[in-house]
Amino acid sequence: MQKHSLAMLGAFAMLTSCATNRPVLPGPEVDDRTLFVGKIITLDDNGTIAEAVTVDGKGRILKVGTEKDLSAGLGVGSKRVELEAGQVLLPGFIDPHLHILPTLIQSVLGTHNLAPCLPPPYNLSTPEECKKHEDLLSALSSMTLEPTTPETAKMFVLGMNLDPSRQQFIAGKCGVKSTINFMQQPKLYLDACVSKDRPVLILDQSGHLAYVNEKAFEVVCKGQKPCTPPGSVADGGGRWVVGSDGQYTGLLEEAAAFAPFLGATQQGMLMEASIPKGSLQDLQKAIQALREAGLTTIADGGLSSRSQLELIKLLAMNPTFPLRVTGVVTYDAAGPVVNKDGAVTAPALKPSGPSVTVRPMTCRRA
Repeated sequence: MQKHSLAMLGAFAMLTSCATNRPVLPGPEVDDRTLFVGKIITLDDNGTIAEAVTVDGKGRILKVGTEKDLSAGLGVGSKRVELEAGQVLLPGFIDPHLHILPTLIQSVLGTHNLAPCLPPPYNLSTPEECKKHEDLLSALSSMTLEPTTPETAKMFVLGMNLDPSRQQFIAGKCGVKSTINFMQQPKLYLDACVSKDRPVLILDQSGHLAYVNEKAFEVVCKGQKPCTPPGSVADGGGRWVVGSDGQYTGLLEEAAAFAPFLGATQQGMLMEASIPKGSLQDLQKAIQALREAGLTTIADGGLSSRSQLELIKLLAMNPTFPLRVTGVVTYDAAGPVVNKDGAVTAPALKPSGPSVTVRPMTCRRA
């Protein structure tokens, strides 16, 4: 899934950069500045509220002051925007820990979004839609599936953004009489509320947890019993949680734990979610939604492979990408690239050692 989706994001990045690869012909100098006039909250140490601000074509603040002073130096091509009554303007927000790649991937995959609704005024869903995701088991029950056939029996059902920290667990739903808490036995409720005939993988809103049903274990372990996790799970700091009965509960901790399940969804495209038509437009909408929320700088909180590093670099260095991008990189994310002949074609990062868990990275463009 990730490989396919990253390819889609890479294609989007390349498409958006096509216009910048054309030769630029000399022409008359144009002033790309914009003057905003109104109530400007500067957020400086003195709490200054100004009446005007100018920004350049990339949205960078140039000067703050009075409307008269800032209007004087504007040239041909500059713009003027007057805020409406009740509007205010303030510097763009910096999100210090976002996962930009999963966020964009989610916008193009036909996954079930199980997130609870945001509080007013940020909620864009209808009351009926919010009711479906109001509690944990209702959110799981909202996943509508086609009848299981021999062809779909191994196709993963994928959901995202379940949030037990904000979605109340109400016992007795989905026909389950047990009152065992969801986090103690997720596979029980995935079998009852989603499907026991199809493998189910639900990614938690946090990005650190995932939930699977019994069928998912059967697919990943290829029917072998006892089913043991690959060595990469423990080596990567992950865990398939075991209950008091010695059986897997369906709770997976950290990305290394649910990586084998994500890998199983990729094999033979055994995943109900598919790349729909118009996905590039969906990507553009997702990026625009971040901009409309006021974000100007985003930090990807966990880049764990060279391919992810390269894609973030591609987005950051693209003049048409409307966000500044930074990233936190795991110490072993970018090992040396070795071709089929065994030759190293790209060097590795050189962290100080395994005790270093993350390293900051910032990609900038001129």
